[in-house]
Amino acid sequence: MADGAEVEVREVSRQRIVEAAADLLALEGREAVTTRAVAAAAGGTTPGDLSLVR
Repeated sequence: MADGAEVEVREVSRQRIVEAAADLLALEGREAVTTRAVAAAAGGTTPGDLSLVR
C-alpha cells in the first residue's frame, strides 16, 4: 500500500500531466497531444514517464 508521501507525489504528477495535455490541446490542437509530447511538456522525457502515475 502506498504511503501518504507517495500518494502526494503521484497526485502532483497526475495534475502536471493533465495540465500539460490540456495546454497542448488548447495551443496546438488534438494532433499535438501524443504521449511523447505530453511527457515532455510535463517535465518527463519519454512516454514511459507517464506510467509513474496510476
